[in-house]
Amino acid sequence: MSSKGASENHEAEELEALYGQYNHRCFVHPDPLEFLYHFENPMEREIIGLIASCLAYGKVAQILKSISIILEKMGPSPTRFLLTSRYESIRYAFHDFKHRFTRGEDLARLLWRTKAVIEKYGSLQKCFMAHFRPENDTVIPALEGFAEAFFPVGSPFLIPAPSNGSACKRLNLFRRSSGYSHAQDRASPSLHQPETRRPPYSPGDHRCFQKGRSP
Repeated sequence: MSSKGASENHEAEELEALYGQYNHRCFVHPDPLEFLYHFENPMEREIIGLIASCLAYGKVAQILKSISIILEKMGPSPTRFLLTSRYESIRYAFHDFKHRFTRGEDLARLLWRTKAVIEKYGSLQKCFMAHFRPENDTVIPALEGFAEAFFPVGSPFLIPAPSNGSACKRLNLFRRSSGYSHAQDRASPSLHQPETRRPPYSPGDHRCFQKGRSP
């Protein structure tokens, strides 16, 4: 083996060791992923995971505060709140909500569409898997289909689609928070079977995405 190959193997082993050392729940705080630990029901965790990932922009302290406000308004069962509420009730509950660019109307629309997706597919995971194909090189087609299921005539800021040039960082955060992106993640709740045995990944933001695409 060449010296370059040996060096790369050594670096890979070091990275794997660090991943194994810190990939545990005790190191999660202050990641919004910690909110999912309060719920045992997979659907509850999916709903909270989607909300948390969609609001994962801005300062961490504000993200945690915003998610806490939403959970307080939804009560002990986010699923029951969502599936038994009319749109007018959801909109009224969050009429004074604000998280940076996201207003109460935006959140209400997201929650209403989340309810519609669950009623159609049975769960958010089933919606994603309905568009996932193991033979595809990436999950981009599945992310596209998932986004379109929420907003068929165009994806807003909270759930942008890959076809609109989005890096889909927050959608990939949702996949990871829901625990079915890969089997080796010990920090994420185990809700479902992983959709693939591909290795773990790191969701990248828009700046990293644009840098990676530049020549």
